[in-house]
Amino acid sequence: MSKENKYPAMAIHHMLKVLVDPNLRDHHKVCLDSIRFIIKNQPDSMPFMPMLIPVLMAMLKQNDRILNESLFTVLKKIVLYIPEAMIQFADPIFEMIHEVIHIQPIEVMELLYEINTKYKASLFSHMYLILPEVLHLIEWSRRRAE
Repeated sequence: MSKENKYPAMAIHHMLKVLVDPNLRDHHKVCLDSIRFIIKNQPDSMPFMPMLIPVLMAMLKQNDRILNESLFTVLKKIVLYIPEAMIQFADPIFEMIHEVIHIQPIEVMELLYEINTKYKASLFSHMYLILPEVLHLIEWSRRRAE
């Protein structure tokens, strides 16, 4: 890890410790905002992804209504600013999408829009596999509106 990444890596490591501790729940949103800030402003955030992505995926699967918006915001920043991470961690990200698409449809659809816009060609097979669930969700939404 480069010298420039030492302190942001330490900060993310300690914020992840706070995020996995349910007793520190009052601080989770601040930690996620700080992680989002680091990802957006650190020129090379890829070295942080192996420690960050698994924790984010696990937390998103827990369906915490209070933290969902912040969790998806961090994930969208990763999608937008770190293309290597999206490609390298596509499998766990799409696995999480499969698990929560019917529980958190709006957030998932916004994330899929960002992924499709930026990575259409490189993640075509992943998007193709999720398409039936997206169509089912659209049909369900249309029926509810009638």
